[in-house]
Amino acid sequence: MLLNKIWALQSQIGNHFYPQQKLISKVRDGAKISKKYDKATTPYTRVMRHADVKTLPKRRLTKQHQSFNPTAVQRQIQALADELLTLATAKGQPTPKPSVPGPGPCPVWWTPGEVTAAPERREIDNGIHQKKLHSGVQAGRGGIDR
Repeated sequence: MLLNKIWALQSQIGNHFYPQQKLISKVRDGAKISKKYDKATTPYTRVMRHADVKTLPKRRLTKQHQSFNPTAVQRQIQALADELLTLATAKGQPTPKPSVPGPGPCPVWWTPGEVTAAPERREIDNGIHQKKLHSGVQAGRGGIDR
């Protein structure tokens, strides 16, 4: 919520008082790119100069621009930023995550020292590896399967 207020106030300042350059054209000549820019003006000035914008929005913007105090808005932004910082630091350090509980009790059917399915998987992996290696030799690639 605070960030939204800050962004809205910042966009008002940017639209009324910060000049910006607009790209007019971009031409590529081989690897070189030539760019041409318009004269730097504020978005407010661009709207006021544009012929397609109707007079009612222009009147509203003019009224807003005349009553706009950039210093007061900047103070509001600073106050909101201070409030945001207070909220962020008041919570302190993040709480540590609870530790993951260990595995539950061992199943009744398992006994220590019992062989699991891992060796069987290795045998399958070795068999697959040998098949790939064998097919690579047959293909004339020197045993390297790519």
